[in-house]
Amino acid sequence: MIRHVALLAAVFLLVALATSRIALVGHELVGHGLTAVALGADLVSYKLFVFGGGWVTYRWPAGPPSEAVSLVVALGGIGLELVAGAIALLLWRRSRAAVARVASMAVATILLLHAGFYLAAGTHHGFGDGRALREALAEWRWLVVVPVSIAVVGGGFLLARRLASEVANWVEGGAAARAGQILVAAVLAAAVHGALTFGERALTRDDTYARIMEHEDVRLVARDLGQFAAQARQVRGRAPTAEELAAAKARFEEEHREFPLALVLGVLLGIACLAGLWMAVRRPSDVQDARWRVARWPAAVCGGAIALVVVLQALAP
Repeated sequence: MIRHVALLAAVFLLVALATSRIALVGHELVGHGLTAVALGADLVSYKLFVFGGGWVTYRWPAGPPSEAVSLVVALGGIGLELVAGAIALLLWRRSRAAVARVASMAVATILLLHAGFYLAAGTHHGFGDGRALREALAEWRWLVVVPVSIAVVGGGFLLARRLASEVANWVEGGAAARAGQILVAAVLAAAVHGALTFGERALTRDDTYARIMEHEDVRLVARDLGQFAAQARQVRGRAPTAEELAAAKARFEEEHREFPLALVLGVLLGIACLAGLWMAVRRPSDVQDARWRVARWPAAVCGGAIALVVVLQALAP
């Protein structure tokens, strides 16, 4: 049982790393960078983290772009992920080899759920690629946030069910035992990927990335707090005390507090994936003695994807 879980966790991790690295390159350099260049911008610079996210900067020689062009560039990365996820689903339907079916379904699951979650949460909270859409839609942003959130939860159930069905015969035991093994493997893979991502971010702090991922309510609190401090110096002739700043910050945070969509959506997505997992393992399946050789191709692709990110970052202007 331990060997089965370890093998499954390794395959999940390798596929996840390969997918996220290739998707990072496509998302930033093609979805954002190449789209912006095609629409008249000049690429200035970019940053690709080895295990995390990234950013692209560009300038518009002819002046600020229209709102429509800005939205196309801002959403180009998410759009590319959705297209790639749909292609992965088509490859899954046509694949016959077990590892190819697992890999293609895992790729589709990662890309589609990440794109949907990023779009919904980013539009609601005003960070990342969704910030431009939030600004464009203003109070009407729920027209995007609500249906996309519903699609993410429903997609989580369906995709998790399909992915679990593909690996159900890699583990043994009853339904509960198989569900537990698949869940442990997925959690282990996610934990290692997360540790690599946040570890790199902690060691190589990037202020540009931090600003991009900052929520709108955080920016508003900082703005109001700065105005409060400036007014206090003007009226009282002194800077506000630490106690006054703390009280003002608490007041502004309450004023700008938003519904915690990212947290709620994450919880609902987790529940949906667990439900899909349980539905998949309820059906009996013949156990196949999967060998470690099935991890060879995922390992090779993963190594190549990481190397690609390293090389492209070394070539960054």
